[in-house]
Amino acid sequence: MNEPALRELTRITARFSATLFAAALLGFAARRRVSSLVAVRLFAAFLAAHAVHFSIVFMLAYATDGANFRARGGYPLTIAVGVLFGASAVAGFLRLRAPEPTRVLRLAGGLGIGFIWFAFTETYAGRALRSPVFAIPAVTLTAAFLAFLNESRRLPRHSP
Repeated sequence: MNEPALRELTRITARFSATLFAAALLGFAARRRVSSLVAVRLFAAFLAAHAVHFSIVFMLAYATDGANFRARGGYPLTIAVGVLFGASAVAGFLRLRAPEPTRVLRLAGGLGIGFIWFAFTETYAGRALRSPVFAIPAVTLTAAFLAFLNESRRLPRHSP
């Protein structure tokens, strides 16, 4: 596959992942009106979509001899962010899946979801200054994250 096609696929898969992530957060926020499995399934779909995205990013790195990684701080930083993203995704998934999460799981999952939200929102908000259309995903992601936080605040808190 050529470099322009890989770059376009990278953008498409990132946007699709962000959409699924926002939908999962909104599904969690609406869990009193819809099945709680909606958020879990949407988050699982987000994880699958983002795995595809990461695969394409690595294909692009191969096609460009690592230029896309070097442009974002180099291999160590890019891979560290990817590992942190993965750990955040696992914590977030476990958090959404647990019917009565412990305090530690609430904290780890909330921080993980917060990190993913920040990673997506920072990307789109930064680009909104160049093209206002990027404000739409930034605002949508922020609204979904705030809805998630609001619903998380309503849950009963259990110790350990």
